Amino acid sequence: MSQQKPSQNNHPYHHIFNRMAKRTHGDVASAPEPREDAPRDQKRTKTSHQDVHQSVNAFIELIANVKALDVDVDLNNRPLEIDNLQPGARKNLKTLSRSLLHFLPAIRALAEEEEQLPQHPSAPDVSVKSQEGQRPSPSSDTLTKWTVDDIPSSLPPLPAVLDSDIEVASFTHPGMAQRQTDMNYERLEWIGDAYLYVISCGLIYATFPTLSPGKCSQIRETLVKNITLCDFSLRYGFDKRANFPAEFGLDGRPGGTKVSNKERTKVLGDIFEAYVAAVVVSDPTNGFARATAWLKALWAGTIAKQIREASSLEKKAGELPPKTQLANLILAKGIKLRYEDAPGPSKKVSKDTRAPLYTINVYLDGWGETGKLLGWGTAPGKTEAGNKAAQCAMDNKKMIQVYAERKRAHMAALEAQRKEE
Repeated sequence: MSQQKPSQNNHPYHHIFNRMAKRTHGDVASAPEPREDAPRDQKRTKTSHQDVHQSVNAFIELIANVKALDVDVDLNNRPLEIDNLQPGARKNLKTLSRSLLHFLPAIRALAEEEEQLPQHPSAPDVSVKSQEGQRPSPSSDTLTKWTVDDIPSSLPPLPAVLDSDIEVASFTHPGMAQRQTDMNYERLEWIGDAYLYVISCGLIYATFPTLSPGKCSQIRETLVKNITLCDFSLRYGFDKRANFPAEFGLDGRPGGTKVSNKERTKVLGDIFEAYVAAVVVSDPTNGFARATAWLKALWAGTIAKQIREASSLEKKAGELPPKTQLANLILAKGIKLRYEDAPGPSKKVSKDTRAPLYTINVYLDGWGETGKLLGWGTAPGKTEAGNKAAQCAMDNKKMIQVYAERKRAHMAALEAQRKEE
């Protein structure tokens, strides 16, 4: 991707310009009173990032607020007199003047600057951009649990990076930078790794409330390990967009070296982390939420089995135990269900864990039956085995329907008898 000069829409401060340009008279008039700026150190000869940041803010606010004044000015025919302004516009102009006085020291320092700024103009200062608007941070509104509906049927669409320079940097290997000041993916990969860690932990914590920290860490490792991230890079074609030395290509450097598969996997994983960071830092207001929504869908395909199991467990937790369900279906006064150990060898063990197993039978006494075997179940514990036996009985819907109908007829007869009395 070729580097192009950002348009106004891609300007590092375009989101501020657009927001300020839409301010109403009331917004401008209600702006907070500026505080007096502290005296500057006269020995300083080089402006700080804060000076540059404040100066740019002042220029943008000047343009935006003049637009907000909505004053019909014709300086060629008549001068603009403050008494000729509407009261609201007059108040807004005074507020704007006080605001510019607040920024005056930083503007003066920038005007007197003789040294070239240390960073190349084409390489945006990400730290300055991230100061605008709301800082990207985790939110309970975005880190919500996975559901079965989140599992995608195809590759989720790639979220856009809103700054072309940052997007280029996310695909640029440090070895391909022409100048030391040129951006590459190293810093983005560093913060991107942290974003992946936070987002994955938040989603796992919300989705698997009963898992131990160790099990949660195992799922997180599945999501963020290099081989997983490298696979994502390949599926999105990041390897074709990447600007890295030839030895990282599939065929290596012509007539030269070729990196190992492990090294190439690591680099493509780093590029994916850098792209996640690029989505966030290029959009301080909504970048974190957009990156989270994308990763949530993408990762849902990676751990689809675990998500379905968690959903099934949650559904079962909200249901009555099978023993209770069976009793509600067919029990009445004088009718009994008996849960007893199944006849046969008393000691059974699991083939996988060698843990002891118990088999429980459930019997019906009533509705014309005595010792009727309804179902059976085997499990490491007798309670679980009994519930499995009840579920086994309910799975025989035709049989249970017979006894359920007898119960309904019996209850209807009792109700009719009470009404007669």
